[in-house]
Amino acid sequence: MKETVQRVSMVRGQSLCFMYGDGGGQEMKNLTICVGTSCHLKGSHHVIDRIEQLLQEHDMEEQVNITAAFCMGRCKGNIGAVIDGRDILDLTEESVETVFRREILDQ
Repeated sequence: MKETVQRVSMVRGQSLCFMYGDGGGQEMKNLTICVGTSCHLKGSHHVIDRIEQLLQEHDMEEQVNITAAFCMGRCKGNIGAVIDGRDILDLTEESVETVFRREILDQ
């Protein structure tokens, strides 16, 4: 997947990774969100924007690495996402805040 993201990044001339520091010594969460065609049409870019907003609102920008991946192969379901190696199967534009509370805030 890393090679695919790097190749897409080079072709498009833009970074697909949004890195938020080293967490100040805290264990960082790694969130990967699909931005392939199907997920893009389902609103993955809006989801990334909202997660970035929520991270700022909770002063957590340096505790989560957000990486955009070009097609994660789950085009028939919701937006493809993985956090710390675990699949997130219910991520949509409508569920982003619920998923954020559960997966990022551990609530």
